[in-house]
Amino acid sequence: MEIRNESTADKPNIVDLVVLVKNETSSKFEGNIYIDVPKGFRSVSGNQIKLELSVEEKRFLPVKILVSNDAGYGDEEIVFSCKSSANELIVKKKLIYRVQENNTLRLNAENPLIYMNENNINDSVEIKARVTNMGNKRQDITVVFKIPETAQGTIFVERKGSVDVLKDTVFSFKFIPAHILKSTQMTINIAGFREPEKEIFGNTSVSVQNISSTQRYRDMQPLMGYSSYAKNSITAGYRRIGDNADMYQLIGSGGFNLPAGYIFISGNIYTMNNQDDPIVNNTYISYHRGNSAVTLGNVNRMLEMPLFGRGAEYSLTSADKDKKVEIGFIDQSFNLIEKTPFLQNGYGLYAKGTIGAQNTSRSISGVYVFRNDPYEKADHNLLGTDVQYLFSKDWRLNAKLYSGMSFYEADRSTKPSLGVESQYSGVISKINLNGSYFYSTDYYPGNRRGVLQIQQSFSKNIFKEHYWYANILVSDFSPKYFSYDYNTRSKNLRLDTGINFAKKGDFGWGIGYQYQEETSNNYNSFLGIFNSFEQNQLKAQRLTEYTNWTSPDKKHSSILGIEAGLVTYPDMEKPRLQMKLSGNYGYKAFSFSYIYQYGAYFLSEYAFSKVMNKTEDYKKLSLSAFYNKTLFKNKINVISGVSYTDDILYGKAPSAFFNLKYLGKQYGLYLNSSWYKYSIGSLHTNMLTIEAGVTLNLPTNTLDPGKKGSIKAFVYYDNN
Repeated sequence: MEIRNESTADKPNIVDLVVLVKNETSSKFEGNIYIDVPKGFRSVSGNQIKLELSVEEKRFLPVKILVSNDAGYGDEEIVFSCKSSANELIVKKKLIYRVQENNTLRLNAENPLIYMNENNINDSVEIKARVTNMGNKRQDITVVFKIPETAQGTIFVERKGSVDVLKDTVFSFKFIPAHILKSTQMTINIAGFREPEKEIFGNTSVSVQNISSTQRYRDMQPLMGYSSYAKNSITAGYRRIGDNADMYQLIGSGGFNLPAGYIFISGNIYTMNNQDDPIVNNTYISYHRGNSAVTLGNVNRMLEMPLFGRGAEYSLTSADKDKKVEIGFIDQSFNLIEKTPFLQNGYGLYAKGTIGAQNTSRSISGVYVFRNDPYEKADHNLLGTDVQYLFSKDWRLNAKLYSGMSFYEADRSTKPSLGVESQYSGVISKINLNGSYFYSTDYYPGNRRGVLQIQQSFSKNIFKEHYWYANILVSDFSPKYFSYDYNTRSKNLRLDTGINFAKKGDFGWGIGYQYQEETSNNYNSFLGIFNSFEQNQLKAQRLTEYTNWTSPDKKHSSILGIEAGLVTYPDMEKPRLQMKLSGNYGYKAFSFSYIYQYGAYFLSEYAFSKVMNKTEDYKKLSLSAFYNKTLFKNKINVISGVSYTDDILYGKAPSAFFNLKYLGKQYGLYLNSSWYKYSIGSLHTNMLTIEAGVTLNLPTNTLDPGKKGSIKAFVYYDNN
């Protein structure tokens, strides 16, 4: 028996093999060839091939093996065993296949649009960003939130964490945007950076809309996010990453009017010195005529079952803008010019209809989504509706109902599924209520599979000047897949309650209580537990206190937060001390933040400390300083920062960045740089990234989908 590997580079997820077998005995052979594949691999024709060979007969057997996204990168072993009909081993061969590293990450805003009115304008706003690891390795990331127009100027908030393979993590923070009373909206820009190179992997934004009776709704669709370019512009950039990686990028967008309608074009192409083919994504051309639009190129639709890749979409809007119909077909390949054959990575189509498209008070939409998944070898169908209804100035409801049907080719089975979501806000006896509820079955094909999540918040002004709040979070995460065993289960219970006391002079303060309970089997291997189904639990109770101060001239501000309590770890009977000290100081364009943590707050922190064979309690120190300043009538923008982290996971990790941008009428320039040093044990990494580019601003115009003129022709024929 001989194994030949005929795989090609343009099919990284398929292992093409040919098994050559020859009967060199003096009698007919009957038996089987057994294929043993590692986790994340799957033989298309099954793991057993029946074999009958005459004397001296030679046969070539094609074998295709699919490599799914959860296959670990590096060298993997595929074993072929030839056994007789009596189960006697005749010959055994091994093939070493190297899985290429995939570090794809996706960043999405949990709620891209947040509404505020006169009833909740004094409430804190929670911004959530979900990071999904679509690659095959666990990754450390940093999510940066940019908050504009605060009392101390624009500030940046960092959230660091790790995302396991084929999992997602939500990063969030809360703040009180009191200044939104003066405007109709504010935009929180969010960017994700891959550690330790500080390479950006995605960006998005959240719009906080003031919909009180004295304000107007503003459509955020035309606004851009975190970027170095704007509409009607072209940017050429160069990036040097470390010592041996160079990236060249051309990106831009713009539109122009036609006699009837207009065309809008967006493009993004980049290549690296060690890359054979360039990457072309977020590139499309759209034609708008009257109330309809056609788009060709990269189409990204964040539906309940997301679709992204090469495709086309068409939309039609009624004359009064109240009704809208959208349809699209998408090939699931994100690179517009990649050599992968069309439809090989799967495909999808969708149709969506909306009534009340621009009515934020009352609207209803229906959507159908189909996706072919070649890795699960399944066809997923999802049909659902989304309803928004404003009952009164106090009560608002948003409800979603989705029904799924999946057809699996492997066992020819049909699996129904369900997803239900409800969000509401209201007032009862002057108590502000906000709730969010979501449930999906274990095999639900949407982007939140096997989830039960309940979020409920209460708030009320007490004794006229003081503010009481309570937040409850209950979640249960247990997704299932037919294509491979996925036995993870995570449960979380969290309670936050407290009182924010009335401000006295320049000072404000509050006290609170937190209860946290986390149960999961995700970290069993880190804790030395071989039973993958066993659940480990962390429980904690903490008292919290915060104090804030603002100088009389509003130039200085400071926040100090203290948390302290007891925590019970999975393998400890007695509770241990847990505390956190955090704060921020700001002066005009400068801000400084610090965090000191003693004791693990999450199972992940405790498990990683166990992996490092640390016997003492988990400790973490994080320091960061930022400076953001605009000069020369907003033509020059300087953003710089330094940070330092010291804990078991990151070791001693200093980092810094400096960004300089010039915005002119005809052109713009930018220079970005970042440095990161990683030092833990005997492992040391020093990474410097430099990026520079120039932006050419094209003439701007007002794009008009209407008809710009008319042509009349009159033909007369007279035969006397």
